Amino acid sequence: MNQYSTTAYNANGKPTRIVSYDGAGANNTWFTGDGEGTYSKNTYDANGNLKRIDYFSSAGNDNIWFNNDDGQGQYSTTTFDTNGNATQHVFFKGPGLDLLWLTADDDVGFHRAISFDSNGNPTRDISYGGIGADRQLFTADDVVSLYSDTAYDANGNRTNYTEYNGTGGDEVWFTADDRVSFGQTNDPAI
Repeated sequence: MNQYSTTAYNANGKPTRIVSYDGAGANNTWFTGDGEGTYSKNTYDANGNLKRIDYFSSAGNDNIWFNNDDGQGQYSTTTFDTNGNATQHVFFKGPGLDLLWLTADDDVGFHRAISFDSNGNPTRDISYGGIGADRQLFTADDVVSLYSDTAYDANGNRTNYTEYNGTGGDEVWFTADDRVSFGQTNDPAI
C-alpha cells in the first residue's frame, strides 16, 4: 500500500474533512493515526453551499494533526448570490506579507468571477491570474487570464460557447478582437 484517504461528513451528508495519507507514519504501520499526508477542511454557509476549503500540509509545531496549529498550505473561498449561484472563487496560495493565513493580504493564486442570467445560467466566466497594482480582488486592474461567454435560447438550452485566451490587436480585454481559443455553437442554422 502506498496511500489511502478518509472522509468525515456532517449531519447533512456533506464532506467536512478529507484526509489523504501517503505514508505509514513513525511507527511504520498503516491505519494507526500517525500517518503522513495532507488534509482539507470544508466549511459551508447556512444554505449548505461550500464556502471555503482549507488545505493543510503539516501537523504544526506540536506534531499533532487536526488542531489549530496545523500547517496551512493554501485555501479557497466561494461567494454565492441569493439564488445559490457561485459568483466568485478565490484560491489563496500563501499567507502574504504579514505571514499570517486568513488575513487581508493573503497571496492570491488565481480568482474567478461568474455572471448569471435571470434563469441561473452562467453567461460569462472570467479567470484572473493575479490581482493588479491596487492589491484588491475583482477590480478593473486585475490580470485576466481567459474568459468564456455562453448564450442560451428561450428554453435555457446552450446555443453558443466561446473561450477567449488573449486580447486582440487593441490589447484590451472584452472587445470584439479578443483571441478565441475555443468556440462551439449548437445552432443548426450555422
